[in-house]
Amino acid sequence: MIDDLTRLAILNGTDKFGMHDYTPVYYDLLRHLRDRPLRMLEIGVGGYGDPDQGGESLATWRDFFPQARIVGVDIQRKNMDLGPRVTILQGSQVDAAFLAQVVRDHGPFDIILDDGSHRNEHVVGSFEMLFPALAPGGIYIVEDTQTATFPKYGGSLDLTPPNMVGFFGAKAEALFRGRNTDDIAAIERFHNIIAIYKRDPSADALTAATDRHRARAGAEALDAAGDLLADPSAMNALIASLPEEGVVRITGSVEQMPLLQELFLQIDHRELRAYHPDAAIPDWATSLLSMKIYPQEIVLVVGDNDYPSNFAFDTSHPRVVEAMAVMADLVDDEAATSNGILRYVIFLRETKKERTDRKFLLRLADLNSTDRRYFNLALTDATDRKDWATVVRLGRQGLQHYPDDLRFVVQLARGIRFTQGLAAAHEMMVEAYQKSPDAAAIVNGLASLKIAMGDIDEGIKLHEKCAEMVPRNARSDRLRGLLLLCRNRNQVEAARRVARKLLKYAPDDPEALAVLEAEASR
Repeated sequence: MIDDLTRLAILNGTDKFGMHDYTPVYYDLLRHLRDRPLRMLEIGVGGYGDPDQGGESLATWRDFFPQARIVGVDIQRKNMDLGPRVTILQGSQVDAAFLAQVVRDHGPFDIILDDGSHRNEHVVGSFEMLFPALAPGGIYIVEDTQTATFPKYGGSLDLTPPNMVGFFGAKAEALFRGRNTDDIAAIERFHNIIAIYKRDPSADALTAATDRHRARAGAEALDAAGDLLADPSAMNALIASLPEEGVVRITGSVEQMPLLQELFLQIDHRELRAYHPDAAIPDWATSLLSMKIYPQEIVLVVGDNDYPSNFAFDTSHPRVVEAMAVMADLVDDEAATSNGILRYVIFLRETKKERTDRKFLLRLADLNSTDRRYFNLALTDATDRKDWATVVRLGRQGLQHYPDDLRFVVQLARGIRFTQGLAAAHEMMVEAYQKSPDAAAIVNGLASLKIAMGDIDEGIKLHEKCAEMVPRNARSDRLRGLLLLCRNRNQVEAARRVARKLLKYAPDDPEALAVLEAEASR
């Protein structure tokens, strides 16, 4: 049985469930607010640079909070219309003037969720600018905290500032010691998520006495002294002694409490292991489900904290198998949106390397999907089946909606080649090349057509040009394939030229060396 938020996440196609296990956490965290006329801000709309993609998370929040006003901000332009209660704005999450205007026009916000760049300095900067403007009693959530240890996001294993986990961990320690100066009432830590509660002067203070986890645990909740935070062996023993789902309240700070920061970091143990395989992971890491820090109190919740990371995803993991079965059931529901179906299909392709089941493509066609991803999937399916008339039809439809998408040009030309002939396809690709001579897809497509028409020399030259346009780490493979083509077509001089280029990227390549040795021995 899944919760309502997870159901909506699957139907709307957000990756907050499936590749992640966030929506069960959010449901537990936010369900008491569901029917309130609140205001929510989410940083990050999704879809990267594509203006027509993203918004799945905003649609999920819209449906979960029926009286809420939802605002999404993204540094990229977004075109989707998600109804009158959802506003999407373009701007940077670290642009102080932009954020101040967002708050003036649409705040104050009761919930702020940072699912933006995930860069450590951006997360810290956004919090410092937005938390003061959060409504009293509001909740500020940071998602994907695993990037705190990823160097490419400005992270590090030693949490060198500015580091989101180090930043919020320091605030958690100050709060526990009773030294909070930031209007923070509590900080809650989950796998890949941190939630910061803002103090409400008009309401009762948040304490462990009213903690929802302790209330559920009842008499089985245990108490422990603060010196536990200075003793790793005692912490291991305590957590190991608890049932599968236990709750511990820690009271009374001590002078040295290294385990508080360690707990705050190691709850993301899967990501630590994925990026830092030699990092020491304590025994209790897979059993620490969450922790909530109050002034002079901490509540630890023990449970299964082993959902696989999207950076080390494991489709055989029992919880992933269960999640995928739930997703499979729900995407068959008539309430599933085209985004929900697409997310599931792409999820299967990326994680299980499964080809797209045609029933999903037919569903998407019935829903009149005009999503770029739908056209790509449907064109791939039609090409695999050599249904060239369908390739032509879908290629033209795709270009009607996305006239600048050169992939559709190439796919349409392929369909035309097998329905109208090589000459018609060649004419189309020559025109496309004249407009976009630096587009790798166009260059590659025209090169293949040149060779098919017998213009081997020109085709090889275009393939050479294309090889220099792909990412550097892919050039050697591209040139190896081209070298094989040259040898098969007995293009001796071209083979030597390609071999010399290949040795720039793969100095020991045996095929390239053989070609040049044969030249030297002549």
